[in-house]
Amino acid sequence: MAERAHQLPGGHRDAGRETSSLEVRGVEDVEAGSGGGELMAPPFSRMPIRETAGQLLRFGMATGLSALVSLGLPVILHELFRVDPKVAVGISQATVLLMNFVTLRLFVFRGTGSVRGDLMRYFGSAAFFRGLEYLSFLALFELAGLFYLTALVITLVASTLIKFVWYRFMFGRNAAAVG
Repeated sequence: MAERAHQLPGGHRDAGRETSSLEVRGVEDVEAGSGGGELMAPPFSRMPIRETAGQLLRFGMATGLSALVSLGLPVILHELFRVDPKVAVGISQATVLLMNFVTLRLFVFRGTGSVRGDLMRYFGSAAFFRGLEYLSFLALFELAGLFYLTALVITLVASTLIKFVWYRFMFGRNAAAVG
């Protein structure tokens, strides 16, 4: 009488029907002593604390590298090679955009999905976040009357935390196992 389910990619069980990220535990789970009729969290949310901590550490390192290149490359280009500051900042921004994609996908979250799909989602996300950061800055600076540097720091800290969660979701869906 026990209904047997089979595994789908991503760890979802299926008994001849489509499943969603949240599904009701089946008979096998009851037999295994894990209870029944409960909603299971998607596999992504069951990531061990240790892996999450590792991702946070790697994200912090990638963010630091990004900040260093964002600030350092224009200075080097302008001061040593006499590149116009506007061009130097543009070069550094383009460099950081690509560098962040590579570090987030390969180093921080170790994604294994389609490079093209991840790249398109990343660029769309990056553009969205830049716009959101600017609007948040304006709201804090103009509407709330905060000092511009305070508004900028609050905006960037909040945005960095939100980006960690978003990029973890985006790249983590097809993450490689960390050994």
